[in-house]
Amino acid sequence: MLHALIEAIRERKAVAFVYRGVRRMVEPHAVGIGHDGAEWFSAFQTAGQHFIAGHEWIYCSLRNIEDLQVTTHTFDETRPGYCRGDSRFIRFFAEL
Repeated sequence: MLHALIEAIRERKAVAFVYRGVRRMVEPHAVGIGHDGAEWFSAFQTAGQHFIAGHEWIYCSLRNIEDLQVTTHTFDETRPGYCRGDSRFIRFFAEL
């Protein structure tokens, strides 16, 4: 899964997955190690249910992701609000 997310970021491809029982489609922007030592990724959600409506930026633990699929949908730009070097990460595997 980690390798697929790294490639999706490098190729700017959207990914679909189930996170805590909710299907989502996102544009991944960063993946790395969080302060808890676990693998996390930051993404802009474009489709699927939200836990909190209006909050398109999500920060997901890889350990809670199921059925990850890299799609053929690509995106050109980073989304507004993206923070390169996000302080929630202590190490990056890939980031836009």
